[in-house]
Amino acid sequence: TDKPGFMLASSECQFKAPLSFPGTIKVKSRITEIGNTSFQISHQILDNAEAVVADLKDTLVLFDFSKNTKASISNELREKLNAFR
Repeated sequence: TDKPGFMLASSECQFKAPLSFPGTIKVKSRITEIGNTSFQISHQILDNAEAVVADLKDTLVLFDFSKNTKASISNELREKLNAFR
């Protein structure tokens, strides 16, 4: 395909507390930063009591695979990403 796509550039996880198995978790995610070619998604993992057991941060880059280079985030895509802040 000649359309740019997303590539995971980095991922971080800070564990705060253990989880038990079996159990239920909830994951809350939101976009926290939008740059020229990348954006960050922050996640929180919560346990049954809604306590935060982990904080995560992923950085995704818009990548043009046909040119093997980063691509700029268009205004249209930026507006769509802003809906998830």
